[in-house]
Amino acid sequence: MTTKTLRECIPMDWMSEDEKLRSPSLRDNADVAVVRKVDGCVEAWPGKHRNVLHWYVLANGRAIGWNESPRGWSFPVIRYTQKGTP
Repeated sequence: MTTKTLRECIPMDWMSEDEKLRSPSLRDNADVAVVRKVDGCVEAWPGKHRNVLHWYVLANGRAIGWNESPRGWSFPVIRYTQKGTP
């Protein structure tokens, strides 16, 4: 099984028309391996943003989400540890 990077896993909507990642938080984490994709309806985003329905746990100890706020999209990044790990 091959581990995919965030760039390989993200929806095309997260890309701009010229195929560049929309935000610095995406660009900074684009080549980091994805540990797990999370459905925000099943497991709530652990950060402060309320409109995150899709998010990814990354191998660098962070999580990145797609905040679909009525005011516009953002891609929050937080430090994240799996439940049950120190």
